[in-house]
Amino acid sequence: MNVYALKNRNAPLSSSGGAFPAIVEYFCKGLDADNVIVYGAAFTDEFDIKHIRVRYTDGLDKLFESKYAQSNMTGLFSAVKDDLNAGLYVVFVGCPCQVDAVNKYLSRQNISTDTLLTIDLICHGTPGNKFWNEYVNYIRRHLHAQLKEIHFRYKGSKKSSLAYILSDGRIEYNPDSLYIYMRLFSRNLTLSRKCFSCPHRNESLSRPGDFTIGDFWGVSEILPRFKNLDGVSLVLCNTERAEQLVGKMLQGLDDSLMIEQCSDNSYLEYNPHLHIQTPKPESYDAFWKDYHTMDFDAFIAKWGKEPFKNRAKVFLSKLSDKLGIKYKLKHLLNKNK
Repeated sequence: MNVYALKNRNAPLSSSGGAFPAIVEYFCKGLDADNVIVYGAAFTDEFDIKHIRVRYTDGLDKLFESKYAQSNMTGLFSAVKDDLNAGLYVVFVGCPCQVDAVNKYLSRQNISTDTLLTIDLICHGTPGNKFWNEYVNYIRRHLHAQLKEIHFRYKGSKKSSLAYILSDGRIEYNPDSLYIYMRLFSRNLTLSRKCFSCPHRNESLSRPGDFTIGDFWGVSEILPRFKNLDGVSLVLCNTERAEQLVGKMLQGLDDSLMIEQCSDNSYLEYNPHLHIQTPKPESYDAFWKDYHTMDFDAFIAKWGKEPFKNRAKVFLSKLSDKLGIKYKLKHLLNKNK
């Protein structure tokens, strides 16, 4: 398995380095682009998160940006099967459990996957769709304007940030209610219970997708050429199909695309979600007990308060990042463990 850093300057709206649109673009080379179908997570008009089907020529914009909840995949399996049976080329991107589910379904149905490319995401864990939808209703109750868009990594500012876009065109950066949602997520409280024993997060790096992609944390320490770039993707080639596609990229490099191979496995030190299980917090069961028994607003008021330890950790992380020593400190701490 070869591992790469990738920066796609033609994808300014992507959450990290733009690996997803670059992979799809090179997958389409030599094909009739009208015959390429892409499946990925998108917001519906009601802010449900759902896997949708888009034709490559219609654009991938709806599939950009991270969505920090499990997407609804109702009706998706049969749609993928029908597209493959029709001789279309299909790209499916999702969490590793979703990619694995699609692979197993197609195998049981004896469907040829010769024209299927799969991409699994480096995953911290996901809150359930039901919790997210209830939280959206909470957000709406506390807004004084109609909500038009939600962004977990809005690229309209100099750095990606949480943002709401309201119906009157105003943009609210780092709104409190969305910040609370992300605090609960980062404390692992809202994650599905199964995420704490994910079979796709393992020492052997056995993954279900042709590609695995995500943020390349610590890239400045490993590959200095990517230092000071805003967002770089980590790309793992898990199959020969993926290796061949990256080979096409390397042959057709221009100023818009940077790719460099990692010479060793030092990337694992800064990207633990590839191989280390997300820990279940001690207060996890108490959190969900309150969720099932309390009024939702009162529940959020109680659990949305960030403990001092967490506030201090966030402050120090931001300070070290600003000083350019964040990953140097992480390396020293890891060495001393």
